Amino acid sequence: MTTDPLADPLAKHPRLIELPIPPVSAVGPERIVAIDFETATMARASACSIGVAWIAEGRVTHRAYRLIRPRCSPKSWCFGYIHGLYPEDVAEASEFPEIWEELRPHLEGALVLAHNASFDLGVLRESIALYGLETPAMRCMCTLVASRRVWTDMASFRLPLVAERVGFTFDHHHALEDAEASARIALGALERCGVADFDALAETIGIRIGEMAEGVYVSSVGARPKATGWRRAARASI
Repeated sequence: MTTDPLADPLAKHPRLIELPIPPVSAVGPERIVAIDFETATMARASACSIGVAWIAEGRVTHRAYRLIRPRCSPKSWCFGYIHGLYPEDVAEASEFPEIWEELRPHLEGALVLAHNASFDLGVLRESIALYGLETPAMRCMCTLVASRRVWTDMASFRLPLVAERVGFTFDHHHALEDAEASARIALGALERCGVADFDALAETIGIRIGEMAEGVYVSSVGARPKATGWRRAARASI
Protein backbone atom coordinates (compact mmCIF):
# COMPACT_ATOMS: atom_id res chain seq x y z
CA MET A 1 0.00 0.00 0.00
CA THR A 2 1.42 3.37 -1.02
CA THR A 3 1.06 6.26 1.40
CA ASP A 4 0.12 9.60 -0.07
CA PRO A 5 2.88 12.00 1.12
CA LEU A 6 0.41 14.87 1.06
CA ALA A 7 -1.68 13.09 3.68
CA ASP A 8 1.31 12.99 6.03
CA PRO A 9 1.82 16.32 7.87
CA LEU A 10 5.48 15.51 8.44
CA ALA A 11 6.01 14.96 4.72
CA LYS A 12 4.51 18.40 4.06
CA HIS A 13 6.55 20.04 6.78
CA PRO A 14 10.03 18.49 7.22
CA ARG A 15 10.91 21.14 9.80
CA LEU A 16 8.73 19.22 12.23
CA ILE A 17 10.95 16.13 12.09
CA GLU A 18 13.29 16.13 15.08
CA LEU A 19 16.70 14.47 15.37
CA PRO A 20 17.76 13.54 18.91
CA ILE A 21 20.79 14.97 20.64
CA PRO A 22 23.34 12.14 20.81
CA PRO A 23 25.03 11.10 24.04
CA VAL A 24 28.35 12.82 24.72
CA SER A 25 30.15 9.49 24.45
CA ALA A 26 29.01 9.16 20.82
CA VAL A 27 30.54 12.37 19.49
CA GLY A 28 34.11 12.09 20.70
CA PRO A 29 36.41 14.40 22.66
CA GLU A 30 36.96 17.29 20.22
CA ARG A 31 33.94 19.31 21.40
CA ILE A 32 33.51 21.58 18.38
CA VAL A 33 29.81 22.38 18.01
CA ALA A 34 27.92 24.63 15.59
CA ILE A 35 24.50 25.86 16.72
CA ASP A 36 21.60 27.82 15.28
CA PHE A 37 18.35 29.00 16.84
CA GLU A 38 15.10 30.17 15.32
CA THR A 39 12.92 32.38 17.52
CA ALA A 40 9.19 32.96 17.74
CA THR A 41 9.21 36.64 18.69
CA MET A 42 11.51 39.64 18.99
CA ALA A 43 12.55 38.36 22.43
CA ARG A 44 15.80 36.40 22.38
CA ALA A 45 14.39 33.97 24.97
CA SER A 46 11.70 32.73 22.56
CA ALA A 47 13.59 29.95 20.78
CA CYS A 48 11.26 27.62 18.89
CA SER A 49 13.93 25.37 17.35
CA ILE A 50 17.61 24.59 17.65
CA GLY A 51 19.97 22.89 15.24
CA VAL A 52 23.32 21.45 16.26
CA ALA A 53 26.19 20.10 14.15
CA TRP A 54 29.30 18.48 15.60
CA ILE A 55 32.74 18.67 13.97
CA ALA A 56 35.42 16.03 14.47
CA GLU A 57 38.37 14.94 12.35
CA GLY A 58 37.74 17.71 9.84
CA ARG A 59 34.11 16.90 9.03
CA VAL A 60 30.55 17.12 10.31
CA THR A 61 30.01 13.88 12.20
CA HIS A 62 26.68 14.29 14.03
CA ARG A 63 23.58 16.47 13.74
CA ALA A 64 20.61 17.15 15.99
CA TYR A 65 17.42 19.15 15.64
CA ARG A 66 14.89 19.87 18.35
CA LEU A 67 11.68 21.86 18.41
CA ILE A 68 11.21 24.07 21.46
CA ARG A 69 8.00 25.29 23.07
CA PRO A 70 8.75 28.91 24.01
CA ARG A 71 7.21 30.65 26.98
CA CYS A 72 5.34 33.28 24.99
CA SER A 73 1.80 34.05 23.90
CA PRO A 74 0.78 32.68 20.49
CA LYS A 75 -0.45 36.20 19.70
CA SER A 76 3.11 37.52 19.97
CA TRP A 77 4.48 34.95 17.51
CA CYS A 78 5.79 36.94 14.56
CA PHE A 79 8.56 35.05 12.73
CA GLY A 80 6.67 32.06 11.35
CA TYR A 81 6.82 33.56 7.88
CA ILE A 82 10.62 33.33 8.04
CA HIS A 83 11.24 29.86 9.48
CA GLY A 84 7.91 28.17 8.83
CA LEU A 85 7.15 27.26 12.44
CA TYR A 86 3.98 28.34 14.24
CA PRO A 87 2.57 27.88 17.76
CA GLU A 88 0.63 24.74 16.85
CA ASP A 89 3.81 23.15 15.49
CA VAL A 90 5.54 23.25 18.87
CA ALA A 91 2.55 22.90 21.19
CA GLU A 92 3.71 19.42 22.24
CA ALA A 93 7.45 20.13 22.05
CA SER A 94 9.81 20.19 25.01
CA GLU A 95 10.55 23.45 26.78
CA PHE A 96 14.10 24.75 26.79
CA PRO A 97 15.17 23.27 30.18
CA GLU A 98 14.46 19.72 28.98
CA ILE A 99 16.58 20.21 25.89
CA TRP A 100 19.26 22.04 27.87
CA GLU A 101 19.70 19.01 30.12
CA GLU A 102 20.77 17.03 27.04
CA LEU A 103 22.71 19.80 25.29
CA ARG A 104 24.63 21.30 28.21
CA PRO A 105 27.23 18.48 28.51
CA HIS A 106 28.11 18.97 24.85
CA LEU A 107 28.85 22.68 25.35
CA GLU A 108 30.90 22.38 28.55
CA GLY A 109 34.46 23.23 27.49
CA ALA A 110 33.47 23.26 23.81
CA LEU A 111 34.24 25.65 20.99
CA VAL A 112 30.79 26.85 19.86
CA LEU A 113 30.41 28.16 16.31
CA ALA A 114 27.56 30.22 14.90
CA HIS A 115 27.01 32.54 11.96
CA ASN A 116 26.24 35.92 13.54
CA ALA A 117 27.07 34.41 16.92
CA SER A 118 25.92 37.48 18.82
CA PHE A 119 22.36 36.47 17.95
CA ASP A 120 22.54 32.73 18.64
CA LEU A 121 24.61 33.09 21.79
CA GLY A 122 22.25 35.87 22.84
CA VAL A 123 19.33 33.44 22.48
CA LEU A 124 21.27 30.89 24.51
CA ARG A 125 22.16 33.37 27.27
CA GLU A 126 18.64 34.79 27.52
CA SER A 127 17.05 31.34 27.55
CA ILE A 128 19.39 30.20 30.31
CA ALA A 129 18.55 33.34 32.30
CA LEU A 130 14.78 33.00 31.78
CA TYR A 131 14.73 29.55 33.33
CA GLY A 132 17.39 30.17 35.96
CA LEU A 133 19.82 27.59 34.56
CA GLU A 134 23.61 27.44 34.89
CA THR A 135 25.92 28.49 32.06
CA PRO A 136 28.81 26.13 31.31
CA ALA A 137 32.21 27.53 30.39
CA MET A 138 32.73 27.49 26.64
CA ARG A 139 34.62 29.30 23.90
CA CYS A 140 32.90 30.77 20.86
CA MET A 141 33.70 31.84 17.32
CA CYS A 142 31.50 33.75 14.90
CA THR A 143 31.74 32.34 11.38
CA LEU A 144 30.32 35.61 10.01
CA VAL A 145 33.26 37.54 11.46
CA ALA A 146 35.70 34.88 10.25
CA SER A 147 34.20 34.88 6.75
CA ARG A 148 34.82 38.60 6.36
CA ARG A 149 38.53 37.96 6.90
CA VAL A 150 38.80 34.75 4.88
CA TRP A 151 36.86 35.55 1.68
CA THR A 152 37.81 39.18 1.22
CA ASP A 153 36.43 39.40 -2.33
CA MET A 154 32.80 38.77 -1.33
CA ALA A 155 30.31 41.65 -1.31
CA SER A 156 27.96 39.99 1.18
CA PHE A 157 28.55 37.46 3.93
CA ARG A 158 25.00 36.21 4.42
CA LEU A 159 24.89 32.58 5.43
CA PRO A 160 23.59 31.19 2.10
CA LEU A 161 26.21 33.07 0.10
CA VAL A 162 29.18 32.00 2.21
CA ALA A 163 27.87 28.43 2.36
CA GLU A 164 27.63 28.43 -1.42
CA ARG A 165 31.26 29.58 -1.54
CA VAL A 166 32.30 26.40 0.28
CA GLY A 167 30.04 24.23 -1.88
CA PHE A 168 27.17 23.67 0.56
CA THR A 169 23.56 24.29 -0.45
CA PHE A 170 20.80 24.08 2.14
CA ASP A 171 17.32 25.12 3.28
CA HIS A 172 17.89 28.51 4.92
CA HIS A 173 16.15 29.30 8.24
CA HIS A 174 15.87 25.62 9.11
CA ALA A 175 17.89 25.61 12.34
CA LEU A 176 19.53 22.25 11.62
CA GLU A 177 20.56 23.22 8.11
CA ASP A 178 21.80 26.63 9.25
CA ALA A 179 23.91 25.00 11.97
CA GLU A 180 25.47 22.62 9.49
CA ALA A 181 26.09 25.51 7.09
CA SER A 182 28.01 27.31 9.86
CA ALA A 183 30.05 24.17 10.49
CA ARG A 184 30.83 23.76 6.80
CA ILE A 185 31.88 27.41 6.54
CA ALA A 186 34.20 26.97 9.51
CA LEU A 187 35.78 23.91 7.91
CA GLY A 188 36.09 25.76 4.62
CA ALA A 189 37.88 28.60 6.38
CA LEU A 190 40.42 26.14 7.81
CA GLU A 191 41.07 24.76 4.35
CA ARG A 192 41.24 28.18 2.73
CA CYS A 193 43.82 29.41 5.24
CA GLY A 194 45.77 26.17 5.31
CA VAL A 195 45.59 25.73 9.08
CA ALA A 196 44.74 22.69 11.17
CA ASP A 197 42.60 24.10 13.98
CA PHE A 198 40.46 27.05 14.98
CA ASP A 199 42.99 28.63 17.30
CA ALA A 200 45.39 28.80 14.38
CA LEU A 201 42.61 30.17 12.17
CA ALA A 202 41.84 32.96 14.64
CA GLU A 203 45.52 33.84 14.88
CA THR A 204 45.96 33.79 11.12
CA ILE A 205 43.02 36.01 10.21
CA GLY A 206 43.27 38.24 13.29
CA ILE A 207 40.04 37.61 15.17
CA ARG A 208 39.39 36.83 18.80
CA ILE A 209 37.91 33.59 20.07
CA GLY A 210 35.32 34.65 22.60
CA GLU A 211 34.23 33.02 25.81
CA MET A 212 31.04 32.43 27.72
CA ALA A 213 30.54 31.23 31.27
CA GLU A 214 28.42 31.99 34.32
CA GLY A 215 28.27 35.82 34.41
CA VAL A 216 30.81 36.14 31.58
CA TYR A 217 30.41 36.83 27.86
CA VAL A 218 33.21 38.02 25.59
CA SER A 219 32.26 37.95 21.92
CA SER A 220 34.47 36.93 19.03
CA VAL A 221 33.39 40.04 17.12
CA GLY A 222 36.11 42.29 18.55
CA ALA A 223 39.07 41.59 16.32
CA ARG A 224 42.75 42.11 16.86
CA PRO A 225 44.73 44.14 14.29
CA LYS A 226 44.27 42.78 10.80
CA ALA A 227 46.62 40.06 9.60
CA THR A 228 47.53 42.09 6.54
CA GLY A 229 50.22 39.73 5.28
CA TRP A 230 47.79 36.83 5.07
CA ARG A 231 45.13 39.03 3.48
CA ARG A 232 47.53 40.06 0.72
CA ALA A 233 48.39 36.41 0.11
CA ALA A 234 44.70 35.51 0.01
CA ARG A 235 43.91 38.21 -2.54
CA ALA A 236 46.82 37.05 -4.71
CA SER A 237 45.43 33.51 -4.79
CA ILE A 238 41.88 34.49 -5.84
